[in-house]
Amino acid sequence: MRFFAVSVYISVLAASALAAVTPLRTVEKYDGETTGKYIVKLKDGVSKSTVLGSVRKSSNVTEDWEILNGFAAQLDDATLNELRASDDVEYIAEDGVVHAFVTQTNAPWGLARLSSATRLTSTSTGSLTFSYTYDAAAGSGVDIYILDTGVLTTHSQFGGRARWGATFGGYANADGHGHGTHVAGTAAGSQFGVAKAANIIAVKVLSDSGSGSVSNIVSGLNYVLTQSRATGRPSIASLSLGGGASTPLDSAVASLTSGGVHVTVAAGNSNTNAANTSPARAPSAITVGASTIADARASFSNYGAVVDVFAPGANVISSWIGSNTATNSISGTSMATPHVAGLVAYLISVRGNGSPAAIQTSSSRSVSRALSVAFDFLRTKSPFINTHSLQHRKATVCANDLISLSFRLSTSQSPSTNDGVIGTGRNAPSPGGYRPYSRDQLASTLAGSQRHQVLMIPKTVTEKKEKVAGGRGESKALDGQEGGLWVCSAEAHAFESRFCWKQSGKSEAPMDRPTLSPPPAPSRSFQTRTTRNPYPWSAS
Repeated sequence: MRFFAVSVYISVLAASALAAVTPLRTVEKYDGETTGKYIVKLKDGVSKSTVLGSVRKSSNVTEDWEILNGFAAQLDDATLNELRASDDVEYIAEDGVVHAFVTQTNAPWGLARLSSATRLTSTSTGSLTFSYTYDAAAGSGVDIYILDTGVLTTHSQFGGRARWGATFGGYANADGHGHGTHVAGTAAGSQFGVAKAANIIAVKVLSDSGSGSVSNIVSGLNYVLTQSRATGRPSIASLSLGGGASTPLDSAVASLTSGGVHVTVAAGNSNTNAANTSPARAPSAITVGASTIADARASFSNYGAVVDVFAPGANVISSWIGSNTATNSISGTSMATPHVAGLVAYLISVRGNGSPAAIQTSSSRSVSRALSVAFDFLRTKSPFINTHSLQHRKATVCANDLISLSFRLSTSQSPSTNDGVIGTGRNAPSPGGYRPYSRDQLASTLAGSQRHQVLMIPKTVTEKKEKVAGGRGESKALDGQEGGLWVCSAEAHAFESRFCWKQSGKSEAPMDRPTLSPPPAPSRSFQTRTTRNPYPWSAS
């Protein structure tokens, strides 16, 4: 094909696009296996139909979307170069291959961890004897879209709440892998799931071998956007997949959250910084790392500033394929992600919905205070904390932290001893040190700044009026809320300062966050692998 011979296309392209001196736009390279196709993003306001009308005359256009003003196509060199020179094009990227990130091993102890305010005492991840306390409404009226290998919708865990939505990539309408069914069970299964009344919609974007293309995933996200608009129901997209950095995929996630859909994504299983992984690096998504039953970062889990929260992801039991009662125990950030997807559905069902942006910033009155505070915690905390053991690790969403109505948010919980870093109402530092905050105060504080670190809501601080140790004897009554918050400004990798809020006379002013410096060398168990992930795109 030669665009120069197509007059209608020439009238659309800027004249400079035909000039020999026009520099060609760089094509974003994909770090991993590619499909041979390109994703072309047009500038806002450019007519996609006019461009496609010409491109289709010589190229195989495989997808075009509403979620992006663009399309995916197999392009010959001449067509590619003409698009690279066009002023109508925002960017062009190679279409890459993705895979499922699963670490196979043989309770959902994760549910017990979500509904417990303290670390679990048992280390038996294979047991199904843990207790999970939850609200009966858990997920009612909320749709969770599982973008994965498909879902065995007839599985007994779903009780008629699961249905097939769509398939992208020419695959069969069935889960021939098991990964997607496992993820769905953790999000909303009757025994294994967090949000036991939520609806599950299968969106197959990965093959039965656990791989797929960026363009297929963008098509899946486009489907979620159109469906959520059609139903009007609160919607969550759960993506337990990832791979190389991809601007088109990040843009699609941004469009989806702009459309009011909450997005949870896996951080990845390469024990490396997730900042170079998509969609993990997408700013508007909730990026999830994996934790163990001991509240430590799982050895395989990616980490870094783009990771918003850690959730149970090691040796997780859930539904599987093969029969309508089949189960399996596997590990990965793929398993952690649906815990958070289910948690979002849970919170929406009991506290009300809001836009992802409103939930993250507490700026919308339409979102309940508890839900807003919960997500401000996820979005504003620093990447690493210095616990009583001085081991640097990411904060973990614990137990009743988010699920219970008391919202005892916390980090990886320190014991109730005077460790000098995290304290309860009995051993809290003086008012010159940490300051307890109520949920109302926290929401107000975090709404105007992204510089604060939430340490924990001690269980005992506000169950009754308590005197703050070392203070003047005055009682601190925090609006009758159960659980106050320690809010701290600190380095991104550790709390090196003992004082989060300084008292100056009768006023208290927050410390400024110091200039970030490189984190200290990690302990041996947190060393970054030197070998590259053999699956550059995968389901986590």
